[in-house]
Amino acid sequence: MALFQTLIRSLPWTVASLVSLTALTTDCDDPDESPSTDDTPVDSDAGGSQSSSSQPPLTTRVDIDAQPAPASTSYFSPPDAALDVAPSVVSSSAEAGGSMDATSSTAPESGVSVTAVHAGAADAAATATDAGADASSGPTLSSDAGPCGGGRTLCQNQCVDTSSDSQSCGACGHDCLGAPCTAGQCQPTVVASGLPDAVGLAVDGTNAYFSAGGVVYECAADGTSTSPTLLADSQDAVGAVAVDTTNVYWTTADSVMDCAISGCNDTPTALATNLANPWGIAVDATRVYWADFDDGTVAWLPLAGGAGVTIAGGTSPQYIAVDSQRIYFTDVGDGTNGDVAAWGGDTQAPVVLATGASPNGIATDGANVYWTAGSTPASGATVSACEVGGCNGTPDVLSSDSGTPQRIAVDGSGVYWANGDVYVLRTGSSTPVALTSGRLASDIALDDSYVYWIDIGATDAVMRVAK
Repeated sequence: MALFQTLIRSLPWTVASLVSLTALTTDCDDPDESPSTDDTPVDSDAGGSQSSSSQPPLTTRVDIDAQPAPASTSYFSPPDAALDVAPSVVSSSAEAGGSMDATSSTAPESGVSVTAVHAGAADAAATATDAGADASSGPTLSSDAGPCGGGRTLCQNQCVDTSSDSQSCGACGHDCLGAPCTAGQCQPTVVASGLPDAVGLAVDGTNAYFSAGGVVYECAADGTSTSPTLLADSQDAVGAVAVDTTNVYWTTADSVMDCAISGCNDTPTALATNLANPWGIAVDATRVYWADFDDGTVAWLPLAGGAGVTIAGGTSPQYIAVDSQRIYFTDVGDGTNGDVAAWGGDTQAPVVLATGASPNGIATDGANVYWTAGSTPASGATVSACEVGGCNGTPDVLSSDSGTPQRIAVDGSGVYWANGDVYVLRTGSSTPVALTSGRLASDIALDDSYVYWIDIGATDAVMRVAK
């Protein structure tokens, strides 16, 4: 497993190194700079190899704050109070005395109401008709038929060319926020460039945070800074990055670190050390969480200080997401088949929500959990969703395609993921849309207006495009 983990984390950076012609010269770029779009996507996975060492004991407990789940604007019915899944349970082990007994139950039939279904071609929304359909009913993509003709579309009582109109790009009302519209896609802009070996990405609406070449940076999200701010140097094999209102958090080869977003004089704080191989990281208002790939655990620490908690996380837990009630994580298993699991709520041990081709990125909106899967083109690339209360081991497939999907993110506007290009399944739609062309995206993050990604192709950049 250690060999497999090293190979999959080092592969994309090998590809990126072949196409990168310059040494690390990190810049935060002019937001008006539009990058070349002739990068040729190749299948890859994000990450870099990390070393292993023993993990210190953590105080074990099995309680987690049970708060009401937030209201959802997603595509499925609200979650049940308890995990409603088949009795397939991740084995649980205890640290520093005590144990957690795995629990199982026979799940009732799940009542999932789904409007988001399998992927197809471009988003085919409502089309204006000769009768003069109201454009406010939704995005429209008409042809020569209809009141406009000439390939134009009726949007808010105006005939526009959605292939080039920057305020109705690809669909009525899709605003490129100042960027040009080409072939029905808003064009991306560069936030920071010159970033070989970039990994980990988080945004907070003001800044983007990422790692490249063992350095953790902060950069204005709009690309207007002339140079990034160095937060921490000499960080060994950063795995993932997270941010809250005050601090930036990241995993290294054997530690969990943080630094104030205002800077820490290149002296970050080690929150946990002597770990085996921490990878994915998440943070909420009270805790920082991580998944340790090598020792098969998921753990967290209170932000206010105090004893940590660890639980069994399967074979090789990779990425992690949290809401007010549960922790969710992907376990790549043997590299061919793995699990998506949840812990918290009414359960006393992590419970498998779904099993299949090795899962990768994971996200939640509090009502559903979403993940990407498919480690090779032969296994197929899928984006799936399951109610946080369970889906009887049968998730809903939101997208099915070729490639190797990477990270995933979700908010009220839709579900976004990286699979070469950046895709979105908008709330209320049933068909994914490609937001970019010719990219090679890995990590992905959202703010209110933009989707951001690390482009590991020839650009070696952090980029963004209007949602």
